[in-house]
Amino acid sequence: MKTTELTKKQIQANELTEFANELKANGFTVLVSAKYPFEWLHFYKDGNFGTVGSNGFYNYNFGTVHKPCTECGTGFGTDRDTNLTIESANNSLVSAPNWATANERKAIKKYTSIEDFINSTHNKWAEYYTL
Repeated sequence: MKTTELTKKQIQANELTEFANELKANGFTVLVSAKYPFEWLHFYKDGNFGTVGSNGFYNYNFGTVHKPCTECGTGFGTDRDTNLTIESANNSLVSAPNWATANERKAIKKYTSIEDFINSTHNKWAEYYTL
């Protein structure tokens, strides 16, 4: 009998699927791309968004999420090369990390709701839905 090993991408999709369920169990709303299911996640809790995705190896990077701007892109990295933990997810639910500059902080415009995030012209391509 031949056994088939999972690819790195399949392993990460499985881990992100499990983590999405853990996030939901801890009061987060989880957003998944219909076009790229479980390649990354966005999540929402208490008025803030965060994100997590593979770092290209077998760990994950977490970050904040805001509307795109020239000064600081679409968010800041908060936890790098880490495992999937609720603590890291909570760490990303900030407007900006304490090391962000005053100009970066001024430029940040947060999404006002899940609908605002999903319907943003910057996010429509991924066809997000809530899990």
